[in-house]
Amino acid sequence: MGTSAELIELLWNVDTGSSTTINTDEGPTSAVPIQTGVKQRCPISPILFNITIELIVRARGSVKCANWSERNL
Repeated sequence: MGTSAELIELLWNVDTGSSTTINTDEGPTSAVPIQTGVKQRCPISPILFNITIELIVRARGSVKCANWSERNL
């Protein structure tokens, strides 16, 4: 995709080492590491999703979709 190493490193570091806590009736839990996925409501999450889909489509060559019409519904 013509992406620079610096941009890849920046995107990688956005979520590296991320953790969360869960509020319970007894109070917040200790930190839980986030190992997969993207942060919800993070402005960069849709961009990361689009980049991932773009890489999948390019690796696949082309994606064939079903031909939908009113008769198929």
